[in-house]
Order: sequence, then C-alpha cells, then structure tokens
Amino acid sequence: MALSREEALTREIMDYDAQMQDVKVQYEPVFRDIIDYVITHQPFVNENTSKGQVRGQLQFDGTPRSALNISTNGIYGLMVSPSSPWFELAVADEDLNQLSEVKVWLQDTQGRMLQAFQRSNYYSEMKNYIRDGLSIGTACKFSEEDIGTGKIFFTTLPIKEFKIALNRYRVVDRLHREFEMTARQLKEKFGEEALTDEMKKALDDDNASRRLAKFKILHSVFPRKDSDDRKISKLNKPWASVYLALDDSRKNDRRGKVIQESGFDEFPYSTWRFDKETDEVYGRSPAWHVLPEIIGAHVLEKDLLKAAELSVNPPMNVHVNQKGKFKRIPAAINWFQDQEEKADAMDLRINYPVGIEQQDRKRQIINEAYFVDFFLLIASRDTTMTATEVIELQGEKIGILSPILNSLSSEALDQDVNRVFSIEFNAGRLLPPPEVLSGVQIDIIYNGPLAQAQRRTFETQGTLKSLETARTILELFPQTAQNVNWDTTLVDILQGGGFPEKNIIPPEIVAQTREQIAAEQQEQVDAEKREIDSKSLKNTALADKATGGKITEAAAAGAA
Repeated sequence: MALSREEALTREIMDYDAQMQDVKVQYEPVFRDIIDYVITHQPFVNENTSKGQVRGQLQFDGTPRSALNISTNGIYGLMVSPSSPWFELAVADEDLNQLSEVKVWLQDTQGRMLQAFQRSNYYSEMKNYIRDGLSIGTACKFSEEDIGTGKIFFTTLPIKEFKIALNRYRVVDRLHREFEMTARQLKEKFGEEALTDEMKKALDDDNASRRLAKFKILHSVFPRKDSDDRKISKLNKPWASVYLALDDSRKNDRRGKVIQESGFDEFPYSTWRFDKETDEVYGRSPAWHVLPEIIGAHVLEKDLLKAAELSVNPPMNVHVNQKGKFKRIPAAINWFQDQEEKADAMDLRINYPVGIEQQDRKRQIINEAYFVDFFLLIASRDTTMTATEVIELQGEKIGILSPILNSLSSEALDQDVNRVFSIEFNAGRLLPPPEVLSGVQIDIIYNGPLAQAQRRTFETQGTLKSLETARTILELFPQTAQNVNWDTTLVDILQGGGFPEKNIIPPEIVAQTREQIAAEQQEQVDAEKREIDSKSLKNTALADKATGGKITEAAAAGAA
C-alpha cells in the first residue's frame, strides 16, 4: 500500500534522524568529558537531569573555566560588541559605492539592522553561543520573529538538543532539533487543531502534573528538493521546516506525526564549528585540543588539595597510653610523663613543589590554547592606546587567530546578518534598495577591533615591510623612487590603517590642485624673468646714455 505524502515525509525525516544520531553518538564521549571538566552551563548528553542540579563535581582546578570565560569575553567584546556598529554594508563595485543614493540606502539599512539587533536578545545569546563554540566545538542558535512585537528572538541550543548533517561542500544544510514543550505551549505555537489527541487531552486535564507534562518535538530543517521560486507559499520556500510530535512508546520503533509543515527563505539555524577536520561533521574546540591537560589539571589539583590537607593536618603517631586522651584541637595541652609517650606527626615525604611545577605547566598549555595572554593584554592596555592598536602590536597572534575569526564570520555572523536582513525586509522595516542595486550582491564588512586589526595587518603589512626593505636602496639611489606610484601607495596604507575615508582627497582633486600649484609656480617664474628682463633693459639704457649712445651704435654695427 502506497504511503501518503505526510507518511512518506515522516518516514524520510525519521530515517535521516536515526542516521544523524549514529554519527553524533561517536562524538558524545568527548562532549561528556568537556561538560564534566570544562563547563557547567550545559546539561549532560543523553541524560535527563533535573533543573538546578549541581554540576562540575569533577572540576577541581579553575584554569579551564577561567580561560574559557576570558576567551569568550574577548571574542565577544572585540567582534560583536553592542556598544559599537560592528558591521557595515557595501558592494564590490566602487563606482556603485560612490553613488549618493547607494550610500544613503546602505547606511540607512545598516542603522535599521543594528536597531533590530538591539531590540532582540541577540547579544545575550551570542555570548553563550561563543562559549559553546570554544568549549563543545559546535555552537548552534535558532532565530525567529515574534510577529506581534516585531522583535527577533535568538535561542542558543545545548549540544544534546541538535544533530547536524553536511552537504557535499562540507557546509551544514540539515539540522534536527529535539526538545520538549507542554500542551499549552504547543497550542500557543501551532494552534489547537494541529495537536495530537494526547496533547488535546492534556490541555483540559484536571490533574496538574498531566496538564504540565511535556511532549517531545522534533524540528527538521533541510533543503527542499522541489522548490519553485515562481510560486509564493510556505510549502514552496527553499528551506523545508517540519515539526513532528515524537512517540517513543514502542521499543526500537520511534515514530513521529507531522504537526506543522512550512518553510524558510534562509536557513534559520546558525551553526559555528570552531575548528573543522576534513572528515568530521562536528567541530573541535580548544578544549578538545588540550583535553588531556585539562583532565590532568583537575586530577593533579585534587591530589594537591589532599597533599596540602595532609601537610597541615597529618596523621599522628600516638602512644597507646594516650588513647582517648590525646587532643588535636588548637592550643590543646597534652600531658605525658615518658618521652616515649610523646606524639609526633607521620613523615609522609610529600614533594609539594614538584606537583606545583607540573600543575603550572598544564595551566600554561590550557591558557595558550585559549589565547589568554593576548586577551588579558588588551584588557590591561595603556589607556593612551586603542584596543585595535594593541591588537596590531600582536601581529603574530592575529595570524593565529585568523582561522577562528574567519570561521566565526563565515559560519555565524554572515548568517546572522543575512537572517536579520531577510526578516526585517520581509516585515517592511527596511527601505527598498535603489534600482541600480538590482541583482547586486551586498557585502558585509566587520568593524570590531579584531576584524579591523586583522584586515589592517594583512592589507598594510606587506607594503610596509617592502618599503622598509627598500629603504637602503632608495637612500643610495634616489632616482629609483620613480619606480613607485607614491600616491596610491600612501592611500593604500592610510585606508588599510583605518584612516577616515572622508579625510582622503580624491585623485582628481589632487591632480587639479597640483596643476594649479604648477601654474602658479610657472607664473612666478615668468614674473621673475620679466622683472629681470625689465631691469636689464633699464640698466642697458642708462649705460647707453652714459656713453653717449655708443652701445646702440655698437649693436647696430653688429646687426649690420
């Protein structure tokens, strides 16, 4: 018997989900170790833990969590700080960028989008998102618009909630999110008519515990195969969105029922993988790379705590006659008659300094993995220097951080900005673009201190190093300077260094100014020549008069 469209869709999603879980389960032991030894804000993988449960009971050394927090705060504050416009819009064609109507629209759109980010909960969620990427290795957040308020809401997902799959370009293009909601919450989101019979019963149940019972939901988002951009409907958008009510009552036969099918114009989940191996689906993080040192630091710190306690409160050798009489409280007086009855502490031969040296080495490795020194240097900078200037002094660190910044920009920030643009534009909160921009790609330029320093370092470093290398040749052979277009070289250095564009004079005005200066200089030379000639004629006339016209006669004779 042929399956209905809904049954076929459900089976396809559930089959995909099983395959995606088979992949994810290979990574879960590391996820669990990171949750145990690095972070405390995530629930345990594949465990139903109680809210408010104490976590981090295996953590004895604070270095991993401290390093994670410093790196998180550093990247957040230097990439997406809400206190500054951290991105701007532009087009690749510089001629278009110079058009007044294009400039006005780009600036207006940027301002409206930044306001949309401010109205949303983006900045609070982004901090959790970055922390997940730096710890678990794969971070994920979902974005949706609340139509009633016109606000965009972002939700950062714990690793236990989602699974991902990649397309042939190794880009995440399918995501399954499994979560729980009460019947009332499901009614508010999907409407009562979409609920299963069991959910409807729970809505009106007199028993509070059954009324507040949670139902498992699976959200599947994937590229729609039969999308037709000529048709406008939720079921024809390029990204399919399907919500299933899950039924786990049958052992080894997990089933689902469609409660909503719709779509998105763009992928609504933003996933960031800190570091990607070629043949792996989920990302790796600094915690992955130094996990042995992290676990070792906790184990060693636990041993050092025991050693310290034994050093302060060691076992005692006490004579049998002092049984029940020996006191270990502060300021206690123990009486004895025989020297042999004197109590003494056991010599445990604890080599505490060796343990401290080992621990310091592990802490250094952990801090280096999280670039702690780099971010602390920026935080403690001289007040006369900007954060960008301090970062540029650490040019070699920028090179190391570049892959991180590039992956964060391409996998997360680009998607966030594009998603907000789409939501705001479709809601009519953005002005329509000028016709001249029809079909033109809008580029995103990031302006946080880290992004600026990275851009300036790579744009100007080669030029400045080349000039430094060529300085000796230019000093010995000044004529070789004619091989360099100094106008464009200076402009490139100024632009790469963040010099205000408005303070750079356009080339055509520079050319006009130079022509005017050259004309004025030539006029000055001509005036001086005329003055010299006039004085020469006057002096000649006086001399001729003084000689009785002999100079004139001589000149005439010479001409003849």
